[in-house]
Amino acid sequence: MRNTNRHSLKTNHHLQAPPLKALPQTDLTDKTCQLASDIVAACQSAKAQDITVLDMDGVFDMTDYFVVVSGRSDRHTQGIGNKLINELESQGLKPQTVEGMDDGQWILIDYCDVVVHIFYGPVRNHYDIEGLWINAKKVPVVDTEGQIAA
Repeated sequence: MRNTNRHSLKTNHHLQAPPLKALPQTDLTDKTCQLASDIVAACQSAKAQDITVLDMDGVFDMTDYFVVVSGRSDRHTQGIGNKLINELESQGLKPQTVEGMDDGQWILIDYCDVVVHIFYGPVRNHYDIEGLWINAKKVPVVDTEGQIAA
């Protein structure tokens, strides 16, 4: 849900999972923030590594957030993708598109407002999505121990 009436983000904007806490007021809709939080939570519960959330406002008009995660192997990335899809389908949310699930090297799951990139580690390093979208703001993610991930 692109919000055409956008304001600047607060600097203390965090996605937390689990447990999910109320997110600070932002320029994005509460529904989009909740979707991003639910995606982060599902990825954390599937033991995804190096979770990064990029705020695409002003950088890419097709989505609000990118969530970029890594898996230890192609089977692990497939497991992360399947867990994410199953958890969100249980909430009545189905992705628009799923690409790369058969290979497990780079899985893209498009929820319109949030696009998820699940990489096998070396493939993530090669494509360097965070470097490609260097102008996107990184949204701090709180890990399962309550620490802000670096």
